[in-house]
Amino acid sequence: MGRLLRKFCDLKDFINAKFEEEEDLIGKRLTFPLIGEVEISIVKAGEPHAVIFVEDIDKEDIEKYAKAIAMNKKLFPRGISFNLVQAISEDIIKVRTYERGVWGETLACGTGSTASAAVAYILGRVKNNRIRVKVKGGELTIVVGENTLYMIGPAQKVFVGRIELEF
Repeated sequence: MGRLLRKFCDLKDFINAKFEEEEDLIGKRLTFPLIGEVEISIVKAGEPHAVIFVEDIDKEDIEKYAKAIAMNKKLFPRGISFNLVQAISEDIIKVRTYERGVWGETLACGTGSTASAAVAYILGRVKNNRIRVKVKGGELTIVVGENTLYMIGPAQKVFVGRIELEF
């Protein structure tokens, strides 16, 4: 999956805010309409993601968070994918992802799972650098290395199709 980008200078194309060039965007306290002040981490693991930890992701209204964060064009002019994360144990997290472009909750997101696991490890919400990530579509393992991130999980063909075009 590559490296986790977490400094403003690496993310400024996605954020309309005033941060110092080398400022780390992990664990920032920001205020949003609808949800108030939250601790948020803004990172890029292939795609830009906003990560927020909650006590119970199944009880949260992801659409409310999405309206406040993912679709907040004032702060994120291109939108941003958004992850609600719950730490389960020292090596397990649960993740729900609202993806930009899809503009809805998805069953799984590799970059979102990777971003969420890396942020969980950096913030000390998990202790192990090999993290099991539970998403609605199944389970992945993310390994947080010193300078890189690895994703381990099943690959499965889910569709075969044929299209005929007339010219």
